[in-house]
Amino acid sequence: MYRLFVYCVVLLFPFSAISYALLSYELTVVDVFARLPFASISVPLISIWMVVFIYIAYVFVLYLLYDTVKSD
Repeated sequence: MYRLFVYCVVLLFPFSAISYALLSYELTVVDVFARLPFASISVPLISIWMVVFIYIAYVFVLYLLYDTVKSD
């Protein structure tokens, strides 16, 4: 059982190192761009009714697209 653990650690270490390097790069890029002036914008609050309306419109558009694909 101990051998299996050692083999798994040895075999999976390169994948974890690559994942760590990519995540570190991504977080560095995000941090650099977040420090730029005007990197963020203020968005006014949206009411719950506007969110409900947007979701209903989204579902309606998806239904229309599904219906046209289904009828072809």
